[in-house]
Amino acid sequence: MAESVPRILWHLALLLIWMASQVQADCLVNIDQGAARGSTMTSFHGREFCSYRGIPFAEPPVGELRFRAPVPAGPWAGELNATKDGNQCPQGFAPVYFGDEDCLYLNVYSSQSTAELRPVMVFIYGGGNTIGNNKADNYGPHYLLDKDVVLVTINYRLSVLGFLSTGDDAAPGNFALKDQVEALRWVQKNIAAFGGDPNRVTIFGESAGGMSVHFHILSPLSKGLFHRAISESGSALMPLFFRTDSILSQAQRLAQAVGCPTENSEELVSCLRTVDVDTIMKNQPSDCSWPQGILSFFFCMYDIFWRPVPEVKTAANPEPFLTAHPQEIIRSGDFNRVPFVLGTNSDEGSFFLLPLVCTQAALDYLNDHLDDVARVVFFLNESVPENRISDTFQRVIDFYLGSNRVITTATVHSIIDAATDRFMQHNIHKSVELHLKSGHETIYLYNLGYRGKHSVITKARYGDTRYDLGVLHADELEFIMTTAYKADRWEPGHPDLEMVEAVVTLWTNFATHGNPTPEADAAPQGVAWPTAGAIRNNVTYYVFDHATPPAEPVYNVRPLRIRVVPDKFKNRMDFWDSLPLNENQEQ
Repeated sequence: MAESVPRILWHLALLLIWMASQVQADCLVNIDQGAARGSTMTSFHGREFCSYRGIPFAEPPVGELRFRAPVPAGPWAGELNATKDGNQCPQGFAPVYFGDEDCLYLNVYSSQSTAELRPVMVFIYGGGNTIGNNKADNYGPHYLLDKDVVLVTINYRLSVLGFLSTGDDAAPGNFALKDQVEALRWVQKNIAAFGGDPNRVTIFGESAGGMSVHFHILSPLSKGLFHRAISESGSALMPLFFRTDSILSQAQRLAQAVGCPTENSEELVSCLRTVDVDTIMKNQPSDCSWPQGILSFFFCMYDIFWRPVPEVKTAANPEPFLTAHPQEIIRSGDFNRVPFVLGTNSDEGSFFLLPLVCTQAALDYLNDHLDDVARVVFFLNESVPENRISDTFQRVIDFYLGSNRVITTATVHSIIDAATDRFMQHNIHKSVELHLKSGHETIYLYNLGYRGKHSVITKARYGDTRYDLGVLHADELEFIMTTAYKADRWEPGHPDLEMVEAVVTLWTNFATHGNPTPEADAAPQGVAWPTAGAIRNNVTYYVFDHATPPAEPVYNVRPLRIRVVPDKFKNRMDFWDSLPLNENQEQ
């Protein structure tokens, strides 16, 4: 009789394992909205997991719900087919627009392999608040699901539909950011059913998605919905992505273009809700004044017309997303003090200057039109008083190019560095300094200078250009999220495989522990990641780059090197701090 008890327990254990495997195979989950059936996928290293795609987290923002805060999605009838991505939101550039207003869907990827709840990582895509989606082919889970995490990728409204504002209660604005908040509320309510821990939610995003992450740190509306944050190449201090003036006039320009009244904001917005979405998208106003031609599309991308705005808390708008400028909020110290990773890639500017630096003909054009081009691509008008733009521009050119203003393939990285610093490095650095001054100590800063086999831009790949364009904006995603996933995209023993393992380990460690290297001896290459303020009077970087000779390249790529570098960009950051930029002024 004594031997029968262990035998019964053994059979019970086998039954539980079989039941768990059946749940895994079925990929069926039940939440308050109803039952959802997903499909199975396989991770990079062969782990099977469940994919639930196209789950609605908010009601379609159409008709009377257009230009309003999102409404939580209701239940569905029957069993939801969660095997396909949801619609992408309306987006594009004139004259080509596509997408569907019924677009507030999210995807969940979970191994469901253990009874213990796992950390949750919620990804917010980039695209200048103008384009993007959460489709699995663009932001796949195959690397991250090699680790014990649950991944959620979300959609949000874009462009005019996500950011139109009248500056009052008629349309307070920030609808895209409020969509993200609603997705995070959905995660809090439902993620445990997918094996996720609602008390360990990390939000992470790239570019505009990274900016969104920083905005959530600053927003009272997001408080308690996440517990850690990662901003990849994006911050709330990016001058092109916040607007404090001309808010109503923008909405009025759109209204006038589509035949709606402009005097009364309530009537303006009410009318816009009745206009066909294609008409709205195709009639968006623009401040781009670059002459028509082959580069006009490129330069007009710098015209981020619809942006986050400050709101006023009123009875009709009781939950504003932001009520002040981001710098003011950071300086006040009144924000969500969660562990925060920020960082940049070494050659972000290559992405933003690509049409001007990728061929000799492009360099010739850049040299012939340097003054005009630089004034646009450095967007000094966003940060510098009109009467000081010329002087400031000259100082930038002198600092980066010196007396030799002719840009060649040998010196092109000087202008790329200038664009890198203006677009990303300085506002990320400024963000870190302000957070540290406010007493926000759990800040981790990185710089990624490891140039692998693949790049976000085809022309930046090895062999496709006359020279190396470096590590572009968004290139870090090559090691975190999968695009058009192929299991054999690297040869066996390729150095990039170590990079994937290092970054995925650091990101998932952070999601799990709030520290990317909780055990120093287990850190990638044995290099622990200190906080940005660990060394007094320095800003400390965790740097990914390449081993130097005598290390030999493998498949034309030198092996990964990880190191800690204090004040990596001190001279360049001191220069930008010396300029009369609005972001350098005490508020």
